[in-house]
Amino acid sequence: MDTAAKHHIENEWAPKGDNVVVIDMAKKFTFELACQLLLNVTDSKQVAKFDNRFGNVIAGMMSVPIDFPGTSFNRAIKDANLIRKELLTLIKERKMAVQQKNDDSIIIRDLLSHLLVTPDEDGKLMNDVEIADKIVGQLIAGYDTASTTITFILEYLAEYPYFYNEIFKEQMEIAKSKEPGQSLNWMDIQKMRYTWHVACEAMRLAPPAPLAFKEALTDVTFAGFTIPKGWKVHLKELQQWLPIQGFFHGL
Repeated sequence: MDTAAKHHIENEWAPKGDNVVVIDMAKKFTFELACQLLLNVTDSKQVAKFDNRFGNVIAGMMSVPIDFPGTSFNRAIKDANLIRKELLTLIKERKMAVQQKNDDSIIIRDLLSHLLVTPDEDGKLMNDVEIADKIVGQLIAGYDTASTTITFILEYLAEYPYFYNEIFKEQMEIAKSKEPGQSLNWMDIQKMRYTWHVACEAMRLAPPAPLAFKEALTDVTFAGFTIPKGWKVHLKELQQWLPIQGFFHGL
């Protein structure tokens, strides 16, 4: 992850100078990283193809569910089927590669390889379709959440220089403890306590997944308003989330 982050910043962010659209760059980085960690896919063209199709799937999930040519929902269905088809091909290729190797330290580099060789509690392995569904679920879950969090963290740090300076000092202390070119390890991550507090505060103020619908199982009347059975309900109490004394209070 350290190497991937350095490579992305040097090749995608640095050439743009001061004009960086953070959300676009963050999405590109997090999706590339997800493809690498989940599938061990690093080819930029294949990642870009997955990225475009997942973007349509996410848009379709948030649209009116009308399956008619030209609608977001229709495009999402088509792209979801194409993604699943490509994943099944990748799974078959990886399964053949895994069967030809015996050294687990070599073959288990990503989630896909792990799912191929790890049985459940009954000793049964998942079939290809089940594995594809697991991978799709993981990619969808992380498609917007990580990039959204990165974007809001950078926005808040730009608005509040004090917290930026505190994070900078913490990161520089860790950097001084490393040899030139040495990658970060888990112990280094554990030292980023202030950085993590700021990330948590950013997620509190701008949750990466702010919506959680509940379905009414029966007709419900609340405060004079009737919620019919089958309706989806989402409640957001603003006073619960707004900071009492400004952003990053208590850090």
